Amino acid sequence: MKKILILFFLLQLVSAVRAQQDYNVVFVGNSITFGALHKNPKKTAPPIVCGQWLARQPGVGECHVVNMGKSGRTTFNFVPAKTGITNYWNELKSATSRIMAEHPNGLLVFSIMLGTNDAAERPGNSRTTPFMYEHNMELIIDSLLAIYPKAQFVLHRPIYFSAPFTTRNGSLQTKEGQKMLTVYFKQVKKIVKHFDVRYPGQVHAGDRDAYRYFKEHYATMLVHEKGYHDCDFWLHPNEEGASVLAQYWGKAIVRALGIGQ
Repeated sequence: MKKILILFFLLQLVSAVRAQQDYNVVFVGNSITFGALHKNPKKTAPPIVCGQWLARQPGVGECHVVNMGKSGRTTFNFVPAKTGITNYWNELKSATSRIMAEHPNGLLVFSIMLGTNDAAERPGNSRTTPFMYEHNMELIIDSLLAIYPKAQFVLHRPIYFSAPFTTRNGSLQTKEGQKMLTVYFKQVKKIVKHFDVRYPGQVHAGDRDAYRYFKEHYATMLVHEKGYHDCDFWLHPNEEGASVLAQYWGKAIVRALGIGQ
């Protein structure tokens, strides 16, 4: 009887291990995703911490991450088209191809948070309209699904920033820009609906709670910065804030994908 019980528990253990899923998560975003102003973003950027957090969750085996956070960039910088500005589409494709080649058993997930720079008034470039935000995001996702038809997508709401301020490179953020973030998130609902017909259950609305958290805790969780004419502003999470943001992303990913259920 004792041998039977031991064998039973061993089979249960093997079954539990087999039930775990590995994940390859590609984080697409701007300087907030990159971990700007951190002493060592390769260790403290939100994607790195989020991957570590996910790896500790029930049902998750290994979690490998790619940080495609590009400072100062908008949705226009990731579309697979020539727009006359710096474009990261090819780099995004290459990075995704590389992580999938290195870890072929991992489920591919794109975790995307774009919009902060889209909402800004920039030198020679007005803010992205809600229509173009929706169009660009759908173009990016559609193009990635053409390559990886089983990929999952989780679209997070951009987080709070103080306003108004002008950065030293001339980007202007106003109260209108703050409001635009909420409009962009409304567009996410349309984006999810757009893909539900052809790719049901693969494109998800992600985190929307981190915005409120950082609005309430910006003085301690965001870096105090000086802009044009020494104006004060808060935009980028510090190391502690990045860890908090990483958990908001992780919880949204777990919820969207039904991990551990």
